[in-house]
Amino acid sequence: MGVRYPQLPPFVWQTNRFWIGLSGAIGSGKSAARQDFQANGCFVLDADQIAHQVLNSSALRPGLLELCGPAIVADDHSIRRDVIAASVFSDPAKLARLNQLVHPAVQKQVASRWSLQPAGTIGVYDVPLLFENGMQDQFDLTVVIHAARSLRMGRVQARSGWSESEFEARERRQIPIEQKIVLADLVIDNEAARSDLQLAIQTVCKCIRAATPRITFS
Repeated sequence: MGVRYPQLPPFVWQTNRFWIGLSGAIGSGKSAARQDFQANGCFVLDADQIAHQVLNSSALRPGLLELCGPAIVADDHSIRRDVIAASVFSDPAKLARLNQLVHPAVQKQVASRWSLQPAGTIGVYDVPLLFENGMQDQFDLTVVIHAARSLRMGRVQARSGWSESEFEARERRQIPIEQKIVLADLVIDNEAARSDLQLAIQTVCKCIRAATPRITFS
């Protein structure tokens, strides 16, 4: 089980760059944490944002049309993500096929962008389904942002207008937060003031930089 901030795990640079996997339950504050990492000079990537870009690529369009039908194409020829979501949300088999289409393309984009970053870079990849996809061993550090369920649901309802049943349905698509906490290297609670999360991220970044090895990796 990972440690909980303000305790910190040992930060070990395996290469000349440091790669962080960021996750958490719905409404925990992953986006805020990602912004805070970026404010502290980290290179950040958002899996959802890249997936949205990939969905509009010409390479995936034939497979998407076969999977979800022509209704996914908007009048401006872009892909309607809302139609895709409605099509696969209650169909696990179709959702699995969608992930088989999208996930490799997303991973290729991430690997390409990360490979261009210079030595000394701290990178943060925000991945909602990091542990569900068994990706934890790809990172030097995995961080889970945590908040109580009632607080998370309130945030999501205020932000997206979801009902409690919709919140619960989406929660069921992820592994329980208790399991993510066990799998993570570091857990940061996000239940207090916004400034507390900012301070936690700032502290983590300072400690990672302080652990930068004084050797050159081949």
